[in-house]
Amino acid sequence: SIFLTMALAATLVANAQTEEFLNMPVIPPITELKVTPQTKMLYINGAKRAGYYSCGLFAIYDGDKKAWGFVDTLGNVVIDFKYDRNFVDLETPIFSDGLCVMRGFDGLITVIDTQGNNPIKDSKGRPGTLQPNLQRLSDFVDGVALMRWRHASGDYVTQFLNKQFKGAYTDQKLAFYEYHSSITAHQLLENRRAYYDFDKRLWGFIDESGTIVVPAQYTVVEAFRDGLALVKAKENPDYWGYIDKTGKMAIEPKFSNRPMSFSEGYAVVTKRGNDRLQKCIINKQGEVVAEFYGEISPFHKGLALVWDYKKSFLINTNMEIVKTFENDAIQFEFKNYYSRNHWVGFSDDITVSNGWLIDYKGNRIMEHAYSYGFYDNRCIIKYGNGFACINKKGEIIFIIKEEEF
Repeated sequence: SIFLTMALAATLVANAQTEEFLNMPVIPPITELKVTPQTKMLYINGAKRAGYYSCGLFAIYDGDKKAWGFVDTLGNVVIDFKYDRNFVDLETPIFSDGLCVMRGFDGLITVIDTQGNNPIKDSKGRPGTLQPNLQRLSDFVDGVALMRWRHASGDYVTQFLNKQFKGAYTDQKLAFYEYHSSITAHQLLENRRAYYDFDKRLWGFIDESGTIVVPAQYTVVEAFRDGLALVKAKENPDYWGYIDKTGKMAIEPKFSNRPMSFSEGYAVVTKRGNDRLQKCIINKQGEVVAEFYGEISPFHKGLALVWDYKKSFLINTNMEIVKTFENDAIQFEFKNYYSRNHWVGFSDDITVSNGWLIDYKGNRIMEHAYSYGFYDNRCIIKYGNGFACINKKGEIIFIIKEEEF
């Protein structure tokens, strides 16, 4: 039958993904850090903080100047240390969509590109400024940001802003999404972006052009992933369900604890009440296909990581154990969340866990201190009283340290 054929095809795909995983080369452990003739020295006094890697740049804080700047992967200072702080996140600056929202020492919100230039132009192509009376501006996500400014009437206006710094979707009543006193635009994923109707006080979805494709009818929504989106309906606000891209309920609201979004055909849900450690994997029909006690990551390249608080192991989409890890290094709680629109998980096939850099096979690469992991074969680590940027061979690309006197 067609169902047996589909099941056989799924099994073949899972087996192929498992075989591909087993044949992946092992990333050699970094046993020592090596200074090479190409290692560059950067003297930055009071460099006590290093930020995220984004758009080819590392954010570094100069403690003497009390300012943030940006260094590229070769150790060149690309953007000088002159920014008080990132406006969206008060901790570390980050580029998104090639732009970074910063606050200068004059207190004004500004936007810079990856060369540190002002991308805002007036009608004659001269350097421009942002909207007067600007109160808040989010990261740019998929070509748009959200800004909130105060009108001459005293009312606050919230609207989308495109990368030409003009209003976008101006015919829609759109909301800002608050977190940690900041705002961010909802991601445009699978040609769907969440919007908020202030009159109805409900959420819906628009497409890339701003056309409403799913009318506002939900009290809470998450982004579309793998064709489905998590929602809480007005009629059943205590339970989560999944809708398809037309707004049709694909899996009826029945989950009291917030589930994960779908990934590669499966999602992780949690049992209610006191049994919150009991996790289930469901398919797109809402059927439970596996149960585990502990934590489960989203599927990525046909594999998911499971930790039962005693050991860690990988499973494929047939729910078969592919590998059990020999150490307890991977001991962190998996969450299907995005930090500043960046998925928190494996990057360059390496993640940070329990004091170690770990590869995708669970092998310890090196013990770390102050690391966000590898990005584009570069990783910032604590080194002496400063920082160093290394590659996967353990070669030091550049060292950040204070001047001697």
